[in-house]
Amino acid sequence: MPSPTTLPMKLQTPDPVYFKLNFDGSVCSGRAVAGFLIINSDGDVIHAEVSYLGFTSISIAECTTLRNHLLAAKRLNISCRG
Repeated sequence: MPSPTTLPMKLQTPDPVYFKLNFDGSVCSGRAVAGFLIINSDGDVIHAEVSYLGFTSISIAECTTLRNHLLAAKRLNISCRG
């Protein structure tokens, strides 16, 4: 069995005055986890959360973490600007 390889990951930062929201969900053997982070234009993590969702589908995991992500942005007074 080959040894695992670790690759560095760098998130692309948003333009100044914007925030970037990244989220993902995962299911293994029916058990779901989900997480998200919010970064500013300097690449600083403003907020991050991980949740165990129990037995559910990947669609529910993804939708749940998107909802939680948007609620966290609202709590932090991060709003959409058009």
